[in-house]
Amino acid sequence: MRRPVHRSSHQRIFFLATALLLTFATPALAQDGPTWGARPAPGDGERTSGAFNLSVKTGSSLSDGVEIFNFTGDPATFEVYVADAVPTAGGGLTAAARDAPITGPAAWITVDQARVEVPPTSSAVVPFTIKVPEGTALGSHTATLLVGPQQASGTGAIATMTRVALWVKVKVTGGEGEVLGGVVLPWGLSWLLLILMGLAFLAWLTYVHSDRRRRWVQERREERALLRDFRNRRRQD
Repeated sequence: MRRPVHRSSHQRIFFLATALLLTFATPALAQDGPTWGARPAPGDGERTSGAFNLSVKTGSSLSDGVEIFNFTGDPATFEVYVADAVPTAGGGLTAAARDAPITGPAAWITVDQARVEVPPTSSAVVPFTIKVPEGTALGSHTATLLVGPQQASGTGAIATMTRVALWVKVKVTGGEGEVLGGVVLPWGLSWLLLILMGLAFLAWLTYVHSDRRRRWVQERREERALLRDFRNRRRQD
């Protein structure tokens, strides 16, 4: 005779399967336990668990998103914000304090939702946009995108107790302009500069060729003059 499966067994199986699926998702977990986590939202390019690796042309923008997981059986509200990456005493980088002024690459990032509620045992994606200012130096730049749950304090105010920092590594490449000595030149102006440099090089080659030819002609004339003088002296002798 088949044993009936109780409802509690179904619930245990459901929570076990959910935990396994969220484990394979490999989000960055909060430090106080696996009750929530965050990771780069699924998409094109490299999708590591703790960092965005993006390539943006100077003067252009790019959109991406962060996926936030709620592993608990209750709704949870999270804050999403950005901060500059600041050096540590050990020579590494860390996220700046919540209230620190933003003066670096974090200022390029705009988060669509500063606060998001995630349903129980579910996840939500919060989009953000990176706009690299015109004239930004080419190369690698790093900022941080932070996610933290909100919890009620004793006074009834909302306070973020923990946070997860995701690196936002932006490789700035050449856009419609090319950087020359820290100054971005418009696309047409950069081509005009290359054409002028090419013409200057051709003018220099022409000058060198003309100067060598002038010297060669002068040397031939001097040789012919010396030869005439030599023949005249022989005739006189």
